[in-house]
This record gives sequence, structure tokens and C-alpha cells, in this order.
Amino acid sequence: MSKGKGRLKVLKLEKDIDSIFSRQPNIEEQTFPEKLVQQYNLLVPYYDPIRLYNIVENTSMLSACIETMQANVDGFGHDFLYVGDKSKKFDTEVIAEKERLNEFFKAVNETQSFVTLRTELRQDLEVTGNAYIEVVRFPNGKLAMLYRADAKYIRLQVKQSESIPVKVRLVRDGKEMTITVYRRFRRFCMLVNPTQGTLRWFKEYGDPRRMCAVTGKYEDELEPGEQIQELASEIIHLKLGNGIYGVPRWIGLTSVILGLQNADFVNYDLFDNQVVPPLAVLVSNGVLTSDSVEDLKYLFEQKKGVKNFHKILILEAIPASADDSLEDVKGSAKVDLKEFSMARKDDAIFKQYIELAEKRIRSRYRLPPLYLGVAEEYSRSTSDTSKLVAEEQVFKPERNKFDEIVNFTIMKELGAKYWKFMTVGPRMIEGNEIITAFEKFAEAGVLTINQGIRIVNHVLGLDATEYDQVWANYPVPLVMELLKQQRLKDIEELDKDYEGAVKTIKDAKERFTKFKEWLCETHKDSETVMKTVSDINTILNELEDLYANKRN
Repeated sequence: MSKGKGRLKVLKLEKDIDSIFSRQPNIEEQTFPEKLVQQYNLLVPYYDPIRLYNIVENTSMLSACIETMQANVDGFGHDFLYVGDKSKKFDTEVIAEKERLNEFFKAVNETQSFVTLRTELRQDLEVTGNAYIEVVRFPNGKLAMLYRADAKYIRLQVKQSESIPVKVRLVRDGKEMTITVYRRFRRFCMLVNPTQGTLRWFKEYGDPRRMCAVTGKYEDELEPGEQIQELASEIIHLKLGNGIYGVPRWIGLTSVILGLQNADFVNYDLFDNQVVPPLAVLVSNGVLTSDSVEDLKYLFEQKKGVKNFHKILILEAIPASADDSLEDVKGSAKVDLKEFSMARKDDAIFKQYIELAEKRIRSRYRLPPLYLGVAEEYSRSTSDTSKLVAEEQVFKPERNKFDEIVNFTIMKELGAKYWKFMTVGPRMIEGNEIITAFEKFAEAGVLTINQGIRIVNHVLGLDATEYDQVWANYPVPLVMELLKQQRLKDIEELDKDYEGAVKTIKDAKERFTKFKEWLCETHKDSETVMKTVSDINTILNELEDLYANKRN
């Protein structure tokens, strides 16, 4: 190649990974102003929450792990476990309390159920290590609504030196007691208007003092003539770790995660900036023509991208003298074909690094490949084992932690005495396994009608109501024997509402008929199941006749 016109200029890539794959700023998503942090003596989070969200959004494996945690820890809903006296389970007061709890958790605010709310909280918790529940009360102090406070814009103030007396209810020696404890509280604030620097203040959950949400002042701190403009609500702070702020569980892999992003970016950029041609025609002992020089420039500057991935470069030259002049030209130009395939990347770069990085992220969450869609082959046994290990080691402990917080805070606020909040997990055994166990129990004569209803609800996903009559909690063989001896009529429940009883049994027969059809179709070869079905059907028919006869 000659000097001057024949010299190639190296082109520099000016793209920046952050400029391509980062969120574009807007007026509602701004960083927390440093002047406000200093002015109000706020504590800075260990890691910038906005930056943490950007990292997660740009890392597919990390996002998949967090979504898996959301689905398996919080996505199956919840139930209420009865913790009172079994003999009073169907009392009016007990049933009314459960209905009140269901009513609240179905709509914790005007747009969300508790399941939706806690799923959003889980995302904040896994991304930033912190999540905040805003507790709103009625004027009389009772719990009204729950909201998610955006973890990106919540800041904590230094804990106050003064200890405040707080009355708490605890069970000791089987009795509920009111005890006074002394606690040090802190304020929370949230940036609600980044452009104007407007803050909204909250008090820590359990703080009995009245506080202004606008100024952040407690009632005893107000100046003469100053009033509380708006009562501050409370914050329940959920966090990972024991620090002032929580720390996301993946923070130790930050370098791995950022390296994974860069590896993905290099592979992405390869398509737009692959300028190495597969083949070149080289001319030696000559001078590049002006057209060839322009072709080279055009190739490196314009001919990038997928559609130009396999273009062939052709160079033309004419013989030249030693001083690059075209006078007294001697000799001839030599033409060679040069293959550049070794310099071209035909597949993704850093494949092993990417696989190892994703494996390390997954191992930090202790999630089996099956949950993340990366298990190419698996059997029933390996699938069940993966589910069991993940349930025992990851999801169940997280649910227990969350349930404990709810039971010590929200459930107490709602005045729950007979019921305990319990997060529901996935069904770990299949319907066939349940029916197999059903056969064994039925054969042993230990199943009751109410237990059968629970099995129906579990297997078929129904919500059939159990019966509060005593006979419904007797083993089926015992009920059959009592019917034969006509001794069921001595049970007190038979002497109450005959019309209601007949209607109840008719409803039971209708529900059982649907279940019976399914059982007969799927387990027609099982003598035990068929016998149990026949026994229950006989019980319901004879009970219906018995109630009808007493009414007449």
C-alpha cells in the first residue's frame, strides 16, 4: 500500500454501554438532591437505589431470579390459620373476625389487593434490599389502608436519642398482658417532587406521637401558633440484613453482573460494527486507485450492520515507481487473495464467561435451573427434588419471615385473636398422590366428611364450605354405624333448624356429585375409592331422609 492516498485511517468506536442501556431521565425520576440530605441530616443508602434498579433491568438472569422470588414467595396468596379453641371454631365471633380479615386483605387500598402489594414490595426488597409499607389510619386511629412507598426515594433520618414509652400486648403464661417498653424511633421522608425538592415525612411504625407530614415536626416541637397541617402516616421498614439500610442479596456479585452486561454489549455491538470482510483482493507492487481508496473509506464508515455482514472487498491498483509517480513505471502489480475468516467473529464472544456468570447469579439465590428456564432436560424425580429443595431452603423461609412481620404488625392492628396470617405455597404433591393417600386413610376408616371436603378443595381448587354439625367431623364408618342404629337423631344438631339442615345436605349432595363423577372417572379401578364414594353418598341420602322425617 502506498503512502498518502493509500493510507487507511483507524476508526474509533464512540458508543457507551451506559448511554445505550440505561433509563432515560424524566422529571419524576431524579436522584435525591444532596442539599436535602445535608439540610435534614438524612442517612444515605449504602448503594444508590436508582443505579441498582438500572443494573437489574439490564441483567436478564438477575431479573429472572427476582421474578422467580416474587412468583414463589408472594404469588400464591395467603390464608388464615385458626389458633383458637377448636370447640369455638364455628362461633359467630370467630367467623366474623375471619370475614373482617378477608375483607381487608382483598383490598388493602383503593386499587390493590395484599397479594399485588406484597409482590411489588418483594421487587423493591430484592433489587435495593429495602421495601417500605405505608400504614394509613382513620381519624380514630384504626388501620385504614396500606400502600407501597417507593424505595428509590425513601430516606431515613438519624435515630432519635430520646426513648419513648410504648404499650405493647404480649402473651405470657397463657394470658395476654399489656407491657410498657421504651423505644427509640426515627423519621422517614420521601422525595415527592424532585424539581421543587418537596419532601413528605413519615413516622416509624409504632411511634405513638403525632407528627406533621409536611414539616416532619412532632406535636411537642411545634412553634407557638404552628399547627399540624396533615397527620403523618407510618412506615414499616422491610430490609435484608441488620444494617440501618438493607443490602440486596446479589450485591457481592456486582462485578460479575457488570461484566456480564459488558459481554452482552460486545456481542450486540458486533452486529453493527463488524467491518472485517471475509475476503480481500490485495494488489502489491502498485498503487491503489482513487476509487479503491474511496471504497475502503465507505466500507469502514458506512457498510456496517447485518445486511453487509458478507460483503467482499475488491482493491484495484496500477504499477507505481518508488516515488509514487506514474512515470517510467516498471514491472507489474501483483494480485493476491487474502482470507480474513480467522479475524472475524462467527459466534458470540465470552460464551463461557456468560454461562459462568449466570450460574453464579443463580447460585447466589440458590435457585435450581428448572425455575429459570435453563434446564434443558429433567425427569419427574429431578423436578420434584428441585421443587422440594427450593421450597425448603429458599421460598418457605422467606414466607415465614414475612408472615412474622405481618402477624406482629398488621394482624394486631386488625384485632385478630383467633386467626393467624399464613402465606400459601405451591402444591407439592399431585392429585394422584393425594388420591392414593385418600385410599389408605379411607381404608383405615379415619376420614371424615369435612376432611373429604378439604381434599376436594385442595385437588380441584374449589372453595366448598365445611359443615359445623358434629357428625361431619366423625369418621365415615362411625357415621354409617350410627345411622344403622338410628342413633344420629340423639345428636343435638338434629333438633335445630330442619329446613336449613335439609337445604344444607342437598347442597352437599350436589357438590359431592361433581366430585364423585371425577373420582369415578379417574379411579374406577380402585375398590377402596369406590366404596368410600358409595358410603358418603349413602350417608348424605340417609341424613336427608332423617331430617325430612323429623320435620314431618
